[in-house]
Order: sequence, then structure tokens, then C-alpha cells
Amino acid sequence: MKSKKLWWVLYLVSFIIIFSPSILKIDNSFFERVAFFIGSLVLFISITGLLKSAYFNKNEQFNKDSLYIFLSCLLPLVPLPLETIIGAVFPDTHKYLKDFATFSAVIIIVLSLYFWIIYLNRCIKAIVEIRKDKFFFSIKMIRLMLNAILVCFSATVIICFLPNKQIVLKSIYQVVNVFINAMYPFIDMYTYVRSEIDEFNKEEKEHSEVNETDVLNKETNGKNKEKMQYYDVKEFVDKLATKKDLYKLENKIDKRRKKLKKEQFSDSKRYVKKFATLENLDNLKKIIDEKRDELKNNNDEEKHVD
Repeated sequence: MKSKKLWWVLYLVSFIIIFSPSILKIDNSFFERVAFFIGSLVLFISITGLLKSAYFNKNEQFNKDSLYIFLSCLLPLVPLPLETIIGAVFPDTHKYLKDFATFSAVIIIVLSLYFWIIYLNRCIKAIVEIRKDKFFFSIKMIRLMLNAILVCFSATVIICFLPNKQIVLKSIYQVVNVFINAMYPFIDMYTYVRSEIDEFNKEEKEHSEVNETDVLNKETNGKNKEKMQYYDVKEFVDKLATKKDLYKLENKIDKRRKKLKKEQFSDSKRYVKKFATLENLDNLKKIIDEKRDELKNNNDEEKHVD
């Protein structure tokens, strides 16, 4: 918020610098040029800061940011082709039309290039956020900008060398041509980045759904497996016809339990042998005592609950 206020102050200062010769009543062409150059530089810096602080948000706001940056470029440029058309309507202004058309074309190219670079940086921020290759994107978009600049300059050169008899319609055509071509890089950058964001969001959604399904399947399969094991055992026991069969089964279960305990004890014995020093054994003893106390507390809590 503080930085935005700073940019607004710098924005106002730029106009003071530009009009300082008039404010100070200094009639000096060199001073006027220097003031205009410095003021324009400060103006562009302040506009850049304001745009970055306002329209470099997260990808959820990419559409809105793109619209406002595009409008920031569009609004100061729209009057130029309109004034060219209006100038062509009145015969008295025809002698100025060629120079005005050339001036308009140059202004359109310069301002468009400035806003292309700002929007390119905004798009790079979006590309980085979705973990795509920003260098590939930058090279591709710079190539589009160079093509647009080539078309715009070609149109401007044509205006300069037109004979005065053809200047009216040709000036209108060329200024409008430059203006329209200057809009294409915005459209290309937006289309590319928007499609990448949509693809990324789709993949993220699918990945999230797959993970949720896997978790649900694991939980369901675990519960189903327990149920199947229980019913398999129950079915087996139900098949035993006599008490003698049940007694034999219990004996086998007891033998198997003793064997498992013996194997578990052997594993513990091998584990203890790995500890070579008394210090290690003492530490192991402490851990065992802590675990015993923990199990005892848990049993006491369970009895208390019962």
C-alpha cells in the first residue's frame, strides 16, 4: 500500500517536471527539452510501478489483470486513429494529415512496445506460477513482438513516402493498420498463457481426484479385507463337526502362538547383540522401561473406561 502511494506521488511529480518551464516561466528551448525528457522518463517509471503493484496478482486474477493492462494501453492510443479520421473529413487539415499520421504511427509503436514489455512480465509471472518454461515463452513472445514492430514500421515508412494526392485515404488506412497490428501481441500472449493456466488447473484437479480415490480405495479395501478374513475363519470353524476337532484346532493355535513368540524372542536377542557397549545396552533398557510404563498407563486407562 505504501509503495502504491509512492508511485502516485512520483506520477504527479513527473507532470510538474514536464510543465516546469511554463511554471517557472523559463523561455529556453534546451531547458524545455531536458524537462520534457526527464519528466517523461519519471512518468513511465511511475506508471510501470503502479501497473506492477495493481495488476501483478496471482493466476486467479489473470483475466482481470490482463484486461486492465490492455485498457491502460488502449485508452491513450484510441484518440490517434480517431483524430486521423476526423482530420481527413475536413479539407483544411489535409496539409497536416501526413505529418500527423506519421506522428500517430510512431506514438502507437512506442507506447505499444512499452505495454507489451509490461504485459510480457505479467505473463512470465503466471508461467512461473504454473511451473512452465518461462524462457521458451519469452522467446516465442519476443518473436511475435518483433513481427508486429516490423509490420508497424513498414506501414509508417509507407506513409512517409506517399504522394500528397493519395495521402488522405492512405493515412487513415495506415494509422488504423498500425493500431490493429499493435493489439495482436496482447491477444497472442493472453491466449497462450490462458490455455497453459487452464491445462494446469485441469491436471491439478485430476491429480487431486485420483489421490482422493486412492485413499478411499485403500480404506475400503482394508476394511473389506478384515471382514473377509473374519468370515473365512468363521466359515472354517463352522465346518468343524465335533468338540474334538475344536480342541485339536485350539492346540494347533497354541503351538503356533508359542512358535511365533519364540521367533519374536530370537529377533529381540539378535537385536540386543548388535549393541556392543554397556552404554548402548543401558539406553536400550531405558527405552524398554519407558515403553513398559506407557503400555501400563494405557491398560490402566482402558480399565478405568470399562
